[in-house]
Formats: sequence, C-alpha cells, structure tokens
Amino acid sequence: MKNVIRLTFVAAVMLLTYSAKSQEFVTPSNMFSHQKDAFVTLTDGTELVCKIDKIKRKKGLIKFIRVEVDGVERDLQPSEVSFMYLPPNALDNLSKATEFINKANKWTNEKLNRDLLNQGLAYFEQTEVQIKKKKTMTMLMQLLNPSFSGGVKVYHDPFAKETASVGVGGFTVAGGIAKSYFVQKGDKPAEMFEKKKYKKNFDEFWSDCEAVLNAEKNNWGSFNEHVYTYDQECIK
Repeated sequence: MKNVIRLTFVAAVMLLTYSAKSQEFVTPSNMFSHQKDAFVTLTDGTELVCKIDKIKRKKGLIKFIRVEVDGVERDLQPSEVSFMYLPPNALDNLSKATEFINKANKWTNEKLNRDLLNQGLAYFEQTEVQIKKKKTMTMLMQLLNPSFSGGVKVYHDPFAKETASVGVGGFTVAGGIAKSYFVQKGDKPAEMFEKKKYKKNFDEFWSDCEAVLNAEKNNWGSFNEHVYTYDQECIK
C-alpha cells in the first residue's frame, strides 16, 4: 500500500512538473559531442556545419572554440561568433532528452531554430557581459530561456552553486535550483544575478512590469515564472 501511495505521489509530481514546462529554464549543458554536427553562425553571416574539437574556458566561460570544417581545424573567438548550436554528448544529453518538445504555448523568439533546440542542442549567443563595474567583455553564453526571452535573457553561470534538493522514489521533486545566473534585460550588458540579493532588488528590477510586481511570490524559486510572466504580459 505504501508503494502505491508513493508511486501515486511521484506520478502527481511528474504531472505538475510537465505542466510547468512552459516556464522552466533549459538544463545547461557542459559536455559536448565530438562526433555530432554543431551549427555555428559567424558575425559576418557565414554558416558552419562542423564538429567540435575543443572548447577552451577561462573561469568557466568560453575563451575560444576549435572546430573542424571539412577536415580543417579553425579556432573561433567569441567576438567572431554570432550564435551557435552545440550537441551535448551522450551522458549530458540524458537529462535533456525531449525536454524542449512542446515546452511553450507561445514561442516569442522567432530567430531561434526550434527544430535544433527540440533535438536537445544547446544554444549559445554572443553577448556583452558586465565583469566589473566599468568593464564588459564579449562572451558566448548559453541561453536558458530561449522560448520566453523577449525582454529578459537568462544565461548559464558555470560556477553557480545549487540549492539543496529533495528526492522521492528516485525523483527530484524540490530544490536543485542554481543560485546565480547571468541576466540581461533589454539592451544592457548581462550581469551576475544572485539568489541572496533577489528579494532586495526585486521591486527595482521588475519596476516596469506590474504583473510581476503583483506576483504571489517574489522568492528566488519563482524567478523563472517572473521571467516568463514578463515575456508574456509586459513586452510591448
């Protein structure tokens, strides 16, 4: 009887999780396949179908990417790449399988290739990132909310710590949320966004969106919902 109750509970949690998919962030990818095709678009409009040979990182962020095109290796700097779709390796892709299919009722970012995202490829784009108070750098960042990024873009922070998670029957049902992201609002550079400062900065950051200001919760665990609400209700 206890097993039946547990299975029923897990099924209910999975159903609720599925119904909320439209406003979840994409699970970030950290390891990429060297055998599958990657799709890279350069700033001059050149489109490359290539294999990933090496990704060099500095402090977790991409410094350059080495690709192989028709048997020829080429190093690409972040300033040369407009955007790219990278295939996660088999291990990394287990957690992303079918994650993106039917994820959003409304798709607001028409420039993205929905088919490639549905296949589980990770989307990176060039953006300016605020590193210090008066210093920005051009970087390639993984976008975590491609289907609802009309006004606020949320990028993966490779060094982000996570909140504690709670599991039932082998399923994670609570917690496990990143404590920081790089966030870009409008045309401003992306900058570090942290859990510990969210409530303090909530009103100022969302000052142009009454729907978010009136949200039932202003806690970090609902940040993805706030970004989704902003995209759906406050983008003119």
